[in-house]
Parts: sequence; structure tokens; C-alpha cells
Amino acid sequence: MARPVEAQTAPKDWHLNLLLLKDRLSVCQLAPGEKVPAWATRGPFTSITRTADEVSVVCEEGVAPKGTKCETDWRILKIQGPWTSLSLEFWPRSPSLLPMHV
Repeated sequence: MARPVEAQTAPKDWHLNLLLLKDRLSVCQLAPGEKVPAWATRGPFTSITRTADEVSVVCEEGVAPKGTKCETDWRILKIQGPWTSLSLEFWPRSPSLLPMHV
């Protein structure tokens, strides 16, 4: 069971600079245990996540073969640095790239 997270308030001078990247991405679902296909690593951005339920691939839109279960029209919000220990305190998992569906 996940542990509850206490709400925190960031200092008044704390902020994130976000940049919307121009690349269009697909989020594809592969079968659990499936090997990562070569097409999944083409393009300027790739993210592969393996769980017991599936293999998820975030890749450049249009590289997945027809018939692959994918959602399209995803973009990325990039968090511009530099990161400090203070910023990590308010962003527990500290991703530098966030997916965003458009």
C-alpha cells in the first residue's frame, strides 16, 4: 500500500521553467515480457518502461508498425535546470521530462 504524501508549500521564490518540445510522440503498449523492438529506439526521444502487466514504449510518432497498440499526439514538457536540493524536495521523483497529451 502506498504511503500518503504530506502536502508541502514551495517557497515564494521557487519556480519551474517548462519548455514544450516540438516532437510528436506515441505511447505504445506491448505485451508483458516482450522484447523491445528496434523501431522503439529510433528518434530523438525514447522511454521504455517494463512492468509485470506490460512494456510501455514512448517513441517518435510514426515509427511504430501498423497494428501496434499506440496513442498518438503526445508532447513533452521539459523541466529546465539547474536542479537544486530545494527543488528536489518539492518534486519527489524529479523527472526532467514530463509527457503531455495534446
